[in-house]
Amino acid sequence: MRDLEKIVVSTTLEHAGRNAVLIRDNIAERIIELKMQAGSDILLYCGPRLVSTLTELGLIDEYMLYVNPIVLGQGTRLFGDLRGALQLKLLKTKIFGSGVVLNYYQPIYTK
Repeated sequence: MRDLEKIVVSTTLEHAGRNAVLIRDNIAERIIELKMQAGSDILLYCGPRLVSTLTELGLIDEYMLYVNPIVLGQGTRLFGDLRGALQLKLLKTKIFGSGVVLNYYQPIYTK
């Protein structure tokens, strides 16, 4: 992981560290630029606010959602900032021995 190029989206950080590009503003334009570059897919680990922002902008091509075998009675919702409904098409599922399930979804964006 240390040698992979990373993209950090933050409005509070001044520096992102080794092999990292810091995006502080114009998030949509910067993500579009990155998506247009040749190379590998962009894998995004993020919190609810960023995933909602990128979803609202139609910039996510696929979701990989891990479902852990635990029920929490409270906490932050992953899509809590999303302003409307988002339809997802299940592409595939992977089940791990631990009981964790990884679901791959394609968003169905409607305008």
